[in-house]
Amino acid sequence: MIFSIIAFVVFMSVFLTVNAVSQTAQDLALAITLHADAEAGIPEVDRNGNKWSWEQLRVLRAFAKALYEYARYGKPISIAVSAVAGSGKTSLLQGMTHIVAKLCPELLTSMTAFNRHIADSSKDILIQFQSSDGLNIKIFGNSNTVNAGGKSLLDTKAKSCGFTKVDFPSASSDRYVRLARLTLSGWLAREDRMPLLQSAKEQMQVYTTSHAFNEIVGDLVKVCNMLMDEGYVPRKTVRKDVDSKDYQPPKLSATDIEEAKKLIQRIGVNQGWAENNARCLGDGSVFELVVEILAVAVETAFLKVDLKPFCDGKSIMDAIVPQKDYRDKYWVDAGPVRSFINTTDPKHLEWLPAKILEGGGCA
Repeated sequence: MIFSIIAFVVFMSVFLTVNAVSQTAQDLALAITLHADAEAGIPEVDRNGNKWSWEQLRVLRAFAKALYEYARYGKPISIAVSAVAGSGKTSLLQGMTHIVAKLCPELLTSMTAFNRHIADSSKDILIQFQSSDGLNIKIFGNSNTVNAGGKSLLDTKAKSCGFTKVDFPSASSDRYVRLARLTLSGWLAREDRMPLLQSAKEQMQVYTTSHAFNEIVGDLVKVCNMLMDEGYVPRKTVRKDVDSKDYQPPKLSATDIEEAKKLIQRIGVNQGWAENNARCLGDGSVFELVVEILAVAVETAFLKVDLKPFCDGKSIMDAIVPQKDYRDKYWVDAGPVRSFINTTDPKHLEWLPAKILEGGGCA
């Protein structure tokens, strides 16, 4: 009886505390008085159809009020939002764009991001508001990324200074695809996980394990993009000092894996998580793989390293790679590098493994 009373008291204390915090956020949001026109410009729900939290609504109301006053009196606006990953910053930004479209469509409006996935989504929203409300929009290049915007500014400035041609170092847009292929290739070899790939092939109902491998890579990149869109970084996994001469992926942090799992469980419902083919390997495997991919991406971003499948003590000949037939036309079943070598000639063995890795997109 005493235990029940204590438990009830603790529950009520927590409930009252949470309720008080929620009430404070609500009070702060509603304390922002708005003109009726400004109030009408605020969308009722976010991009996923969810109601705004009181913290989000407070920002939207403050922005709508500031924008309304800017349009009438020319008062400049500057707003910064700091929040944890997965708290809805991107949805908030798109809600603010909605407000601009409804209140001041004549303003030149851009919405961009470093990540291509969210930049594409932002581009679609800008075009949508241009069509429905005549919003004056600015899209950076074809991708609408921050990088594209920076390149455009540099190009314009260089040409204004008299340069007729500006060359920028090329950067592959498929970096995460390559990292995903390398990571999956090594991961499958580390503990003889070929049965998992065979099972994935059967679940996906594709012709070969090479088809399954390629489909899984694409969907691993989708999960990476979901996490990056929410500001996720595997901070406990990423190392400060990395050996670029003999690079090996870091040991994964259980905390980072759990954080990635919670984020995807919260945001994945509206982003195709249920249909993600990488899950044929098992959800736990997916989170391990994406944390490793993202950690390697961070660690090698500014390093010159020779990346290859990491087989954890095994030979590179054990790396699992997808392959095409001898005519390089049709995919055949994936397998270890050694299974595609049909010679014992030492000279051929010097270059064949690298050729096979390259043919499977794992080099």
